[in-house]
Amino acid sequence: MAFDPGAANEVAIYAPTGRDGRLISQLLARHAVSSQVCGTLLAVVEAIDKGVGVVLLAEESLTPAAIEQLSRVLKAQPPWSDVPVIVLTGGGDPSHASQQLAAMREPLGNLALLERPVRTVTLVSSIQTALRARRRQYEIRDYLLERKKTEDELRQSRDEFRQLANAMPQLVWVAEANGEVYWYNDRWFEYTGTTPEQMAGTGWKVVHDPAVLPTVMERWTASLKSGDPFEMEFPIRGADGVFRWFLTRVNPILSADHRVLRWLGTNTNVDEQRSARQALSAAQQRLEGAVRERTAELDAANRNLRELTARVLRLRDEERRRIARELHDSLGQMVVALGMNLAVVEGEIPNLTPKAADAVRQNQGFVQEISAQIRTISHLLHPPLLDEIGLSSALEWFVQGFAERSKIEVKLEIPSDFGRLPQDVETALFRVVQESLTNIHRHANSRTAQIAIQRSGEKVVREICDTGDGIPGEKLRRLSTSGVAGVGLQGMRERLRQLGGSLKVASGAKGTTVKAEIPLEAQAAASW
Repeated sequence: MAFDPGAANEVAIYAPTGRDGRLISQLLARHAVSSQVCGTLLAVVEAIDKGVGVVLLAEESLTPAAIEQLSRVLKAQPPWSDVPVIVLTGGGDPSHASQQLAAMREPLGNLALLERPVRTVTLVSSIQTALRARRRQYEIRDYLLERKKTEDELRQSRDEFRQLANAMPQLVWVAEANGEVYWYNDRWFEYTGTTPEQMAGTGWKVVHDPAVLPTVMERWTASLKSGDPFEMEFPIRGADGVFRWFLTRVNPILSADHRVLRWLGTNTNVDEQRSARQALSAAQQRLEGAVRERTAELDAANRNLRELTARVLRLRDEERRRIARELHDSLGQMVVALGMNLAVVEGEIPNLTPKAADAVRQNQGFVQEISAQIRTISHLLHPPLLDEIGLSSALEWFVQGFAERSKIEVKLEIPSDFGRLPQDVETALFRVVQESLTNIHRHANSRTAQIAIQRSGEKVVREICDTGDGIPGEKLRRLSTSGVAGVGLQGMRERLRQLGGSLKVASGAKGTTVKAEIPLEAQAAASW
């Protein structure tokens, strides 16, 4: 039975005798009501099959056979359809009308009788009322069809969800807004070894660890009240009686106005991952312990090395001081005595041969040169001015001698009121300047150098700059990252480290700058 949506507003008229059918159709047309005049009962049946709005019949057309045929067609309508049938009865006494009504109302269903002659307004009003009722039936049909479509889609969506959930490796479940679980996937029952009857209501609690369940319930109740997602790791008992750890996530399914309709929960087995994390954590702790032990060993070794280095530096300075003193006090005095003896011989030159006199004069020059070299070497090993007068004078003497020997123009900037520093600090700064100028002379290919020393707060700062070739980039990177460099730089850095200081090297195409800083304690920084 295929219904034509346009037929719902149409009237099918069947009055096989006389002119009633044509007159009624014309009358309805004047009131904007569409109609068709059926010439046979079959045409009426076809109109009903198409979903006509109203069937208008003349009483004389309803023979017992016609009533039976129309009854079969009307009973075959879908549940929502009950086509209105209006019968125009003939005039007569009440008993005749009653007999006709009794004969037709039951088989024809939604039946209305209008006795002729009928007033026009009554006929039109009755037909319009019947059409409105018919249109309402179509609205109900559309509603039922839409509802069925929605139910089918919902059923299909539910079936697809359940198929998907059953295909997932996780345990999946769905709960009402109040938290009551009403569906579990197959994996849940396979893992827990339970039945749907056992899981009804709050039956799921039996598979939880009693020691952890109170915390689970506390957090789950909080999520139910707030509507926030739930996430927690806790153990769930398997069918074998073994508790395994699961990561449980529960998300709310919200309505358009953000009300919680249901909860979708998943339990993901993380027992192996948790065991792996614990093993990894234990291994990491062991590794960290080993690293701490190794670090402590290295720190101890570094401390020992620094202490050894400090002793070596002190011993070297003491040895330099001793050698310088020996050169000055012993060898130097012997050279002086030799010069005095040569002076006596030089007085006898008139009595000597010319060759012997020349030898005496040459030896006297050699003795003077030896004496100067001994004095220079002695002062370079340990300048007496450093102990007697202080760093400023020692540096001025050293810089002047270095400039004469190396032909490098050196500018020394040191405040006139610089004062004295602790002996270790003065010795360290002097050696750093000495080593830096030696490096400039050997490696920098620079014709100038500049030294600046000053006090800055609670520290003393020393900078030495040159205008030479600079340090190669790779060597400078090694120096900056690892501290590995030449013995000279290592020695300078270690000297400063023993005093809590630091050494920084910056180099480029325009030269190199070496900056040393040493912190000074208030009592140690006071002038001597």
